Amino acid sequence: MADPAYFLDSNICIYILHDAASPSALRVGECAPGSVVTSAIVYAEVLQGVGPDRNGLARLNALFTLIPVL
Repeated sequence: MADPAYFLDSNICIYILHDAASPSALRVGECAPGSVVTSAIVYAEVLQGVGPDRNGLARLNALFTLIPVL
């Protein structure tokens, strides 16, 4: 696992969730595992925005499987 080099905020996480082909999503996909991280606060903010939507929750879980939450 690489040392964290990037810390994502909620805006970028939401942008990635809405468009998996966006430049931000593609860039995150190019990074070494563990080099992109976020915080528990960002996770909670994004989770609050997704709400009970099952498709949204599946995308959220997939995103935060790739991006560790600190």
